[in-house]
Amino acid sequence: QARVGNPCERASNGEAMKWVALFLLPVSVTAVVLQSVSESVSDEVKAAQARSDRFYTEISVAQESELKEVEQLEASSASPSDLLPALAMLRSVYSDGKERIGKLNKQEEDSKKEFQSKEHAHDQKLGDIRKKFDAKKISEQFYQTEVKDENRIWKYWTQVRAHQHRQFLAALRVQHGTMKKVSHMIDLYEKTLAAKGIKG
Repeated sequence: QARVGNPCERASNGEAMKWVALFLLPVSVTAVVLQSVSESVSDEVKAAQARSDRFYTEISVAQESELKEVEQLEASSASPSDLLPALAMLRSVYSDGKERIGKLNKQEEDSKKEFQSKEHAHDQKLGDIRKKFDAKKISEQFYQTEVKDENRIWKYWTQVRAHQHRQFLAALRVQHGTMKKVSHMIDLYEKTLAAKGIKG
Protein backbone atom coordinates (compact mmCIF):
# COMPACT_ATOMS: atom_id res chain seq x y z
CA GLN A 1 0.00 0.00 0.00
CA ALA A 2 1.43 3.35 -0.98
CA ARG A 3 2.19 5.62 1.92
CA VAL A 4 1.94 9.38 1.97
CA GLY A 5 4.21 11.70 3.89
CA ASN A 6 2.95 13.34 7.02
CA PRO A 7 1.31 16.60 5.89
CA CYS A 8 2.68 18.42 8.92
CA GLU A 9 6.15 19.86 9.17
CA ARG A 10 8.02 18.82 12.27
CA ALA A 11 8.48 21.57 14.85
CA SER A 12 10.47 21.52 18.06
CA ASN A 13 8.63 21.32 21.37
CA GLY A 14 11.71 22.42 23.30
CA GLU A 15 10.34 25.86 24.15
CA ALA A 16 7.03 24.46 25.35
CA MET A 17 8.75 21.78 27.44
CA LYS A 18 10.89 24.48 29.05
CA TRP A 19 7.71 26.14 30.31
CA VAL A 20 6.34 22.80 31.52
CA ALA A 21 9.53 22.35 33.54
CA LEU A 22 9.25 25.86 34.95
CA PHE A 23 6.15 25.20 36.97
CA LEU A 24 7.29 21.70 37.98
CA LEU A 25 10.25 23.15 39.87
CA PRO A 26 10.12 22.71 43.66
CA VAL A 27 8.53 25.63 45.46
CA SER A 28 10.91 27.46 47.78
CA VAL A 29 8.42 30.07 48.92
CA THR A 30 6.99 28.30 51.91
CA ALA A 31 10.39 27.23 53.18
CA VAL A 32 11.35 30.88 53.62
CA VAL A 33 7.91 31.97 54.65
CA LEU A 34 7.31 30.07 57.78
CA GLN A 35 10.28 30.43 60.08
CA SER A 36 8.93 33.25 62.21
CA VAL A 37 5.20 33.20 61.51
CA SER A 38 2.62 31.73 63.84
CA GLU A 39 1.86 28.05 63.30
CA SER A 40 -1.73 28.61 62.23
CA VAL A 41 -0.73 31.16 59.59
CA SER A 42 2.16 29.01 58.36
CA ASP A 43 -0.18 26.05 57.89
CA GLU A 44 -2.57 28.25 55.95
CA VAL A 45 0.19 29.49 53.65
CA LYS A 46 1.46 25.95 53.12
CA ALA A 47 -2.02 24.71 52.30
CA ALA A 48 -2.64 27.49 49.77
CA GLN A 49 0.63 26.82 47.99
CA ALA A 50 0.15 23.05 48.10
CA ARG A 51 -3.28 23.34 46.46
CA SER A 52 -1.80 25.43 43.68
CA ASP A 53 1.13 23.07 43.18
CA ARG A 54 -1.13 20.02 42.97
CA PHE A 55 -3.35 21.69 40.39
CA TYR A 56 -0.51 22.84 38.14
CA THR A 57 1.36 19.56 38.44
CA GLU A 58 -1.73 17.72 37.15
CA ILE A 59 -2.04 20.25 34.34
CA SER A 60 1.61 19.91 33.36
CA VAL A 61 1.46 16.10 33.28
CA ALA A 62 -1.52 16.25 30.92
CA GLN A 63 0.17 18.87 28.74
CA GLU A 64 3.41 16.92 28.52
CA SER A 65 1.50 13.79 27.50
CA GLU A 66 -0.29 15.73 24.76
CA LEU A 67 2.95 17.26 23.49
CA LYS A 68 4.53 13.82 23.19
CA GLU A 69 1.48 12.47 21.39
CA VAL A 70 1.51 15.31 18.89
CA GLU A 71 5.28 15.00 18.45
CA GLN A 72 4.95 11.28 17.68
CA LEU A 73 2.30 12.04 15.09
CA GLU A 74 4.53 14.65 13.47
CA ALA A 75 7.40 12.16 13.29
CA SER A 76 5.35 9.40 11.66
CA SER A 77 4.42 8.89 8.05
CA ALA A 78 0.73 8.36 7.48
CA SER A 79 -1.04 6.09 5.05
CA PRO A 80 -4.37 7.31 3.67
CA SER A 81 -6.18 5.01 6.10
CA ASP A 82 -4.31 6.65 9.00
CA LEU A 83 -5.27 10.18 8.17
CA LEU A 84 -8.85 10.12 9.47
CA PRO A 85 -7.97 8.59 12.88
CA ALA A 86 -5.07 11.03 13.20
CA LEU A 87 -7.35 13.95 12.42
CA ALA A 88 -9.87 12.75 15.01
CA MET A 89 -7.09 12.56 17.59
CA LEU A 90 -5.92 16.08 16.79
CA ARG A 91 -9.44 17.44 17.11
CA SER A 92 -9.76 15.73 20.48
CA VAL A 93 -6.47 17.25 21.65
CA TYR A 94 -7.66 20.70 20.57
CA SER A 95 -10.99 20.27 22.35
CA ASP A 96 -9.23 19.12 25.52
CA GLY A 97 -6.97 22.15 25.27
CA LYS A 98 -9.92 24.55 25.21
CA GLU A 99 -11.38 22.85 28.25
CA ARG A 100 -8.04 23.05 30.04
CA ILE A 101 -7.76 26.77 29.36
CA GLY A 102 -11.13 27.17 31.05
CA LYS A 103 -9.81 25.31 34.09
CA LEU A 104 -6.67 27.46 34.15
CA ASN A 105 -8.68 30.67 34.02
CA LYS A 106 -10.94 29.48 36.84
CA GLN A 107 -7.94 28.51 38.98
CA GLU A 108 -6.37 31.92 38.43
CA GLU A 109 -9.63 33.68 39.24
CA ASP A 110 -10.05 31.65 42.44
CA SER A 111 -6.46 32.43 43.45
CA LYS A 112 -7.03 36.16 42.86
CA LYS A 113 -10.18 36.11 44.95
CA GLU A 114 -8.42 34.34 47.80
CA PHE A 115 -5.60 36.87 47.64
CA GLN A 116 -8.05 39.79 47.65
CA SER A 117 -9.69 38.32 50.73
CA LYS A 118 -6.31 38.10 52.46
CA GLU A 119 -5.52 41.67 51.39
CA HIS A 120 -8.78 42.91 52.91
CA ALA A 121 -8.03 41.06 56.16
CA HIS A 122 -4.50 42.51 56.17
CA ASP A 123 -5.73 46.09 55.72
CA GLN A 124 -8.32 45.57 58.43
CA LYS A 125 -5.72 44.15 60.81
CA LEU A 126 -3.43 47.13 60.28
CA GLY A 127 -6.37 49.45 60.85
CA ASP A 128 -7.28 47.69 64.10
CA ILE A 129 -3.69 47.92 65.34
CA ARG A 130 -3.62 51.64 64.52
CA LYS A 131 -6.88 52.25 66.34
CA LYS A 132 -5.50 50.57 69.48
CA PHE A 133 -2.39 52.70 69.29
CA ASP A 134 -4.34 55.92 68.72
CA ALA A 135 -6.56 55.03 71.68
CA LYS A 136 -3.38 54.51 73.73
CA LYS A 137 -4.31 50.92 74.44
CA ILE A 138 -0.88 49.72 73.31
CA SER A 139 2.60 51.23 73.53
CA GLU A 140 4.48 52.54 70.52
CA GLN A 141 6.95 49.67 70.79
CA PHE A 142 4.14 47.11 70.82
CA TYR A 143 2.47 48.94 67.92
CA GLN A 144 5.65 48.82 65.83
CA THR A 145 6.10 45.12 66.61
CA GLU A 146 2.52 44.29 65.66
CA VAL A 147 2.76 46.22 62.40
CA LYS A 148 6.07 44.59 61.54
CA ASP A 149 4.70 41.10 62.20
CA GLU A 150 1.53 41.74 60.18
CA ASN A 151 3.50 43.13 57.24
CA ARG A 152 5.83 40.15 57.35
CA ILE A 153 2.88 37.76 57.14
CA TRP A 154 1.42 39.77 54.29
CA LYS A 155 4.72 39.65 52.42
CA TYR A 156 4.55 35.86 52.50
CA TRP A 157 1.07 35.90 51.02
CA THR A 158 2.24 38.19 48.21
CA GLN A 159 5.08 35.75 47.47
CA VAL A 160 2.64 32.85 47.29
CA ARG A 161 0.34 34.80 44.99
CA ALA A 162 3.24 35.82 42.72
CA HIS A 163 4.27 32.18 42.40
CA GLN A 164 0.70 31.12 41.60
CA HIS A 165 0.51 33.75 38.86
CA ARG A 166 3.79 32.56 37.34
CA GLN A 167 2.44 29.01 37.32
CA PHE A 168 -0.70 30.23 35.54
CA LEU A 169 1.21 32.14 32.88
CA ALA A 170 3.57 29.23 32.21
CA ALA A 171 0.72 26.73 31.89
CA LEU A 172 -1.26 29.08 29.66
CA ARG A 173 1.72 29.67 27.40
CA VAL A 174 2.26 25.93 26.96
CA GLN A 175 -1.42 25.35 26.25
CA HIS A 176 -1.72 28.12 23.68
CA GLY A 177 1.47 26.92 21.99
CA THR A 178 0.18 23.36 21.75
CA MET A 179 -3.22 24.45 20.44
CA LYS A 180 -1.62 26.66 17.79
CA LYS A 181 0.48 23.74 16.60
CA VAL A 182 -2.49 21.35 16.65
CA SER A 183 -4.72 23.82 14.80
CA HIS A 184 -2.11 24.08 12.05
CA MET A 185 -1.87 20.30 11.84
CA ILE A 186 -5.66 19.93 11.65
CA ASP A 187 -5.77 22.37 8.75
CA LEU A 188 -3.06 20.49 6.85
CA TYR A 189 -4.68 17.11 7.45
CA GLU A 190 -8.06 18.41 6.28
CA LYS A 191 -6.51 19.82 3.11
CA THR A 192 -4.65 16.55 2.45
CA LEU A 193 -7.83 14.53 2.87
CA ALA A 194 -9.80 16.93 0.68
CA ALA A 195 -7.19 16.60 -2.08
CA LYS A 196 -7.70 12.83 -1.99
CA GLY A 197 -11.46 13.21 -2.12
CA ILE A 198 -11.87 11.93 1.44
CA LYS A 199 -14.33 13.77 3.65
CA GLY A 200 -12.88 14.59 7.05
